[in-house]
Amino acid sequence: MLESLHIEHLAIIDYLDIQFGTGLNIITGETGAGKSIIVNAIKLLLGERATAEVIRHGEETAVIEAFFSIEHTDVQRQLEDIGLEPGPELLVKRLISRSGKNRVFINGHVATLQMLNQIVTPLLTLSGQHEYQRLLLPAYQIQILDKYAELKDIKRQFQGLFERLSQALHQKEKLLQQVKEQQEKRELLTFQLKEIEGAKLSPEEEERLNQQRAKLRHVEFLKQVAERGYLELYSKEGAVTEILASLAKEMEGAVGYEPKWQKWIEILKNALYQLEDLAHSFQDYKERLMFEPESLDAIEARLAEIERLKRKYKAQSVDELFQRKTEIEKALKKEESLAAEIEELKREIDDLKEVLTRLAQLLTEQRQHKGKLLKEKLETHLQSLGMPNARCEIKLIPVETGMVLKNGLCVTENGAETVEFLFSSNPGEPLRPLAKIASGGELARFLLAIKSILGKRIGTETIIFDEIDTGVGGDMGSIIGERLKQLAKTHQIICITHLPQIACYGDNHFRVEKKIIAGRTITTVRPLDREERIEELVRMLGGKKTSRLYAEVLLNHANK
Repeated sequence: MLESLHIEHLAIIDYLDIQFGTGLNIITGETGAGKSIIVNAIKLLLGERATAEVIRHGEETAVIEAFFSIEHTDVQRQLEDIGLEPGPELLVKRLISRSGKNRVFINGHVATLQMLNQIVTPLLTLSGQHEYQRLLLPAYQIQILDKYAELKDIKRQFQGLFERLSQALHQKEKLLQQVKEQQEKRELLTFQLKEIEGAKLSPEEEERLNQQRAKLRHVEFLKQVAERGYLELYSKEGAVTEILASLAKEMEGAVGYEPKWQKWIEILKNALYQLEDLAHSFQDYKERLMFEPESLDAIEARLAEIERLKRKYKAQSVDELFQRKTEIEKALKKEESLAAEIEELKREIDDLKEVLTRLAQLLTEQRQHKGKLLKEKLETHLQSLGMPNARCEIKLIPVETGMVLKNGLCVTENGAETVEFLFSSNPGEPLRPLAKIASGGELARFLLAIKSILGKRIGTETIIFDEIDTGVGGDMGSIIGERLKQLAKTHQIICITHLPQIACYGDNHFRVEKKIIAGRTITTVRPLDREERIEELVRMLGGKKTSRLYAEVLLNHANK
C-alpha cells in the first residue's frame, strides 16, 4: 500500500506531502490546479524518463519520494535479487537535477531506473489514458485473460521451455552452418593433409639438408683446406710434426740433466701422435671427398619442395607445417563431432516440442473455458455500469507465424493463439473489435469492469485511476463510484476525478489547490473533513444554492 507521497520542486509544486489511507482515496481540484503533476510524479516513480524541464523554476533539484508498506512476496524477492534487505516497508526516492546527475534510492541505497521500475511496478499501477490505449492491444488483452484464468505458472513454464527451444533451434542452425562450411572445405582440407603427409617430412630434415648442400657446394674449398692441413702438419719439409719430433729428440738428450722434462716429453709425443693422426685424417678426407652433382640436385629439389610447402601454408619452419597438419586433422574430426552434437540437439528439440505442444494445448483449453466465464462476467459488469445492451466475446485467434511444434501447431511465446476482445454496446449491432468501436467513456468502464473482475489477480496492491470519468455523466458517475468503492475492498484505490458522483464515495478525500504566495504560484494538497468535503462537492456541482443539499444527499448515500 502507498502510505505517503512526498514531492519537492516539481513543476509548480514547491513542497507537498500526501498521507494516503486504505480503501478509496479521492483527489479533486479545479482544472489546472496541479492534479496532473501528481500523476506525473507517480510516473517518475515507475521509471519514466525525466528532463530538467520538470524542475520548478529557480530550483536545482526536484525530489519525488514514496513510502510503501508491503506484503508482496515478489517485491521481497526482487529486493533480495538486487542485494537489499527485504522487509515490511519500502522507501523509494528519485532526484532529478538540472546538472543531469539524476539519482535513484531504494531504502537508502543507490539504485538504477531499471531497479526502480522493477520494484515499484508490482506495487502500483496507473490506469489512465495510456492504459485505455493498451486495452486495445491484443498483447494486453491476452494478459487480462491469462490473469483471470490464473495461468501464471503454466505460462511461465511454457515461456521458459519456449526460450530453451528457441536457443536450441538457433544453436542447431549455427552448427548446420558450420557443417556446411566444413563440407565445403573438406575436399580442400583432405588434399592439404595428403600433400603434407605425402611430403614425409621429418623435424630436423631441413637443417640436415642445408648442411649437406653447403658441403657439396664447397667440395673444392674443403679439399684445399684438407690438403693444406696434411702438408702443414706432416708431409712438407719443415712440417709441424717434423719440428716437434726434432724437439722431442733434443729433450730426450737433455733429460739426464733435468728429470722433470720427461713428463713434458710425454706430453709433446702425445701431441705429435695426435697431429700425425689429424694429418692422415686430412689426407683420407681429401681422397674420399668427391663432388656428386646428382646428390646436390636431389638436395636442392627436396629443399625447394619444403620451401614451397612453407610458402603455401604460410609457415616459417617445418615445425609449423606439422602444426598445420595437426590443425587440418582436428578440423576434419570436428565435422564428426558436430554431427553428433546436432543429433543430440535434434533429440532435445523433439522432446521440447512435445512438451510445449502439450502445454500449448493446455493453455488453449484453459483460455477457451475461462474466456467464456470472463465474457459472462464482463457483460454483467458492463450492464451494471450503464450499458444494458453490452455484449462481449473473447475470441481466440490461432497464430499463423511463429515456431512450429508437433502436428504443425504454430506458437509464439504466449502460446498457440492471440486474443481479441469483441464488443457491442448497441442492440442490433454486430460484435466488433474493441479498438474499432469503443468510445473513451466505454473504455474507462470496460477497464474498470476488468479490474473489478480480476480483483486480487491484478497483482498490484495500489491502483491509480486518472481520467476514469472521461465521457461519463453524473448518473454513470455514481455507478462508477460504487464500483470503485467495491474494488477498494481488495485494493488501495487512488482516483483523480472531476465528478462529484464519484468523489462522494471516497474513504479519504484530498483537494488540490493552486495559490499565489509571495508572487509565485504554488500547488498544495490537503485532506478534507466532512464539512470541507461537502463544500468541495458543492463546488464540483456548480456552486448553486441547491447544490449543498444535493452534495449532502450524495455523501449520505455513498456512506450507506
